[in-house]
Amino acid sequence: MPLIDRINYRMTTLTYKARNGMAPQYIIDMFLDSSEVNQRNTRSVARGELHIPFTRLELRKSTLKYKGPELYNKCEPEIKHAPSLQTFKCKYLRHYFKNQ
Repeated sequence: MPLIDRINYRMTTLTYKARNGMAPQYIIDMFLDSSEVNQRNTRSVARGELHIPFTRLELRKSTLKYKGPELYNKCEPEIKHAPSLQTFKCKYLRHYFKNQ
């Protein structure tokens, strides 16, 4: 697995942990549901996606606060709704290697 894919895997795993209360509180506080930001019933709210914060700088687009929700929202619903961390990791890696 190339280095950039390993980094993406780690970011997505950390985002999953934050969504399910397995990460430290300061990391959990980084991520907001789209429903917490949007007052209207949008498609991202209906799909239960995370809010991707607006940024003007390319440098900030590589941070966990921006990249984590972006990668997590791209995951298949069956991967996002895995019952445990181990199941999430297995499904994520299976999906990754299947699409290589």
